[in-house]
Amino acid sequence: FGRSSELPGEDPFVAGEYAKHMVLGMQEQDSRGYPKVLAYLKHFTAYSRETNRGYDTYNISLYDLYDTYLSQYEKAMVEGKATGVMCSYNGINGHPSCANGYLLNTILRQQWGRPDAHVTTDCGAVANLLHEPVTAPENVTAAAYALLNGTDLEMGSQVFTYYLADAVRRGLVSK
Repeated sequence: FGRSSELPGEDPFVAGEYAKHMVLGMQEQDSRGYPKVLAYLKHFTAYSRETNRGYDTYNISLYDLYDTYLSQYEKAMVEGKATGVMCSYNGINGHPSCANGYLLNTILRQQWGRPDAHVTTDCGAVANLLHEPVTAPENVTAAAYALLNGTDLEMGSQVFTYYLADAVRRGLVSK
């Protein structure tokens, strides 16, 4: 794992406590009641290797997903009240994190009670949907797939910018 130095350790409880308090400190309010910084958690979730990024998918049981990969994020989102997440490049059980409705909509927004949570991509993650494990036929479909499955903002490429209007015209997404 190429990002070990960025973590407080591998224990989900310790990582969750660390993240919660870091987010609470970052989003401290100014004198007018506005947060000084909007904190986003990355890389959401099961991001564990540097090679083949964007085209890899991991088979993870529901138990392991909730016990090992989600608990620290839940603590930072629910108790720390992070503004949102940056979805990771990898897929979970064949569904890329940035186009994973179960992960982004069902878990993050519904189960954790955060319907207002923002989801942004890492650089190029929507364009990655043209490759394994999704293999979208073209950019219009990739943009629609990411948007409909929970991604709000694309960073590092312009698939949303150039192709979402076409997705609306084709009826793949609505206004």
